[in-house]
Amino acid sequence: MITAGFIVCMSRELRRVVAAIGMLWCATATLAAPTAAADPQCAPGGPPLGAATKPVGDLYGQPATLWLTNDDVVGISTDEGTSSLRVLTTSPIRQQAMMIDARQDGNHQIIVDTGRQADLYTAAGCVITPVVDQLGKPFQFDLGHRLGNGDGYGCGDLGDGPALIGFLNLKDQQGMMRRTEIDLDGSVATIGRSDVVPVTTDVSCSGLTMEKDGIAAPF
Repeated sequence: MITAGFIVCMSRELRRVVAAIGMLWCATATLAAPTAAADPQCAPGGPPLGAATKPVGDLYGQPATLWLTNDDVVGISTDEGTSSLRVLTTSPIRQQAMMIDARQDGNHQIIVDTGRQADLYTAAGCVITPVVDQLGKPFQFDLGHRLGNGDGYGCGDLGDGPALIGFLNLKDQQGMMRRTEIDLDGSVATIGRSDVVPVTTDVSCSGLTMEKDGIAAPF
């Protein structure tokens, strides 16, 4: 015969079992939680198959991979996702890319060297954004004096701390070059101060150079 006391006892045991199952489910859900939330601006996954890649986490402050394809696409992949942009160029020269922190302030830039000009992007999280000038046009460094205003890019201190620069070798002052500071406000670039220094002046970005620290697109 089932008594009221037996029913009460069973109800108590049932509540304990349910509570134990609930605690176990919560613990499991906590352990399975992702370490980083996906960013809606980025696609899931990592670099495409065949892309040239370079880990940049030490500079970026989080696990990240910079990558470059042989069909003019540059991208960055983090735990939050991947974003990429097509480099607008007709240059047949093999592209190169590198990440820098020009001002050493935690804001990061990506330079893509096409051999004829160098395009500039900002990087934040898993998002890369093209840098534009004050007219909204893509900002580009002149290479080899092709546009008549520059011979390269790099970093330097013109008196106000580390900065992104473009430089021009001066034909009327042998052995000298003009450095011009590029000021960034988010993804908008403006031309800043200039100075004239010997061409032997270091233009690396905290020791980083494209030749030593960049990646080249695969053939």
